[in-house]
Amino acid sequence: MRQSLLLLRKDLRRLWPQVAVFWALLAGHTFLDAATPSNPSFTLNITIPALALVGAFFYLIGVLIHEEVLTGDRQFWLTRPFDWRSLLAAKTIFVLGLIAAFTSARS
Repeated sequence: MRQSLLLLRKDLRRLWPQVAVFWALLAGHTFLDAATPSNPSFTLNITIPALALVGAFFYLIGVLIHEEVLTGDRQFWLTRPFDWRSLLAAKTIFVLGLIAAFTSARS
């Protein structure tokens, strides 16, 4: 579990700009959803930020997965080997945190 938390902290430290953009989009979408009435003529105001939020969600997951380079001789995991289960747990915790934030804004 300690290795998973170290890997999660490393991912958060390296991806903080993308996470900040995701949270800004999430806050903007939440604000627009609360500010606009439930009128069908205002759906365009909600759909564009929602699509941007979904795009940022999948982009962040893709960047998170591709953060660990598997080939070459200068990878962090060669000098400090981690168990694959720890790596999988760290990535899963990160994705579950994104999903929790995403679904809390949708409800």
